[in-house]
Formats: sequence, structure tokens, C-alpha cells
Amino acid sequence: MVKTNARWAGYLFIALGLINWRYQDSNPNAMTNSLVLIAGGVITLILAFTKPGLAWLETQAGKTIGLIAGAALIIFSFIN
Repeated sequence: MVKTNARWAGYLFIALGLINWRYQDSNPNAMTNSLVLIAGGVITLILAFTKPGLAWLETQAGKTIGLIAGAALIIFSFIN
């Protein structure tokens, strides 16, 4: 279950980054802000697709850090 949720989260962050990049063309920091979201998605996908990363995500610390980082990225996508 953690594997599927982490993969969905990774795809979500990449999609948010691409959408943000497209709709904030005129903002000079749009590329940087979008790349933060895309990088978060890529890191999440790497963790979800590798055995050591998945093992870490299944620990309590991994779940807690993942939830906090995920919430921070979603909030970041709305406020920038």
C-alpha cells in the first residue's frame, strides 16, 4: 500500500510542478518554483521504485517525513 501511495504522490508533485510552470509563465521565478515541485516528485518516485527507498518509506520515520514533506510541497504549490 505504501508503494502505491508513494508513486501516486510522486506523480502528483510532478503534475503540480508542470501545471504551475505553465500557468505562471510571466513570473520570473516560475521555473525555480516548478522545479522544486518536480524534484520532490522525482525523489518520491525514486524512493518508491527502489528496494531501499521503499523499505525506508515503510518505517514510521519514513511515513512521518513523507507526510510532512508532501504536505509542505502541496502548500508550496498553492502559495507560490
